[in-house]
Amino acid sequence: MSGITVSAAETLDQQVVKGSKRLWAICRNAERVEIARALMENGHNRTHAANALGISRRTLLNKIKQYGLTRLICRQLATEPQPGLPVQALVQN
Repeated sequence: MSGITVSAAETLDQQVVKGSKRLWAICRNAERVEIARALMENGHNRTHAANALGISRRTLLNKIKQYGLTRLICRQLATEPQPGLPVQALVQN
């Protein structure tokens, strides 16, 4: 057997939905962080950031609005350590 235990109140379909929502949240957060980094790396020039991300400027503007990315938030997101990266890789000499 797979080792998955399903309670009477929670069906396998509900578990799959929970898992996909978690994956969606992870992807959304990763996208948000990458947009913030692209903006920081390009001096908040949205045209250059959009080109670096491979998306249109309009799409970038929509995502900035969707995620509420201000300069302060971009700075915070761009400097957050990412899971799985060694701390030494994040330190710039």
